[in-house]
Amino acid sequence: MTESQLITLGYRYERANGARAQALRQCLNTAIKLTKTAGEREHYIHNFNQGRHEARMQVGRQEMRGAR
Repeated sequence: MTESQLITLGYRYERANGARAQALRQCLNTAIKLTKTAGEREHYIHNFNQGRHEARMQVGRQEMRGAR
């Protein structure tokens, strides 16, 4: 998977709930199992977590706008 695909996957995972979140997590787990090196696995997890962080930050910005 490319870096942008992993970031998008993390973003969608953070915004999803229930079965959809489980399916997205399973997609990440499958991609991690297909990696060949520990460095590549770390890279995948880092980009996935970056996407999750971006989703949380966007929610925070939206809440700040609503508080004005």
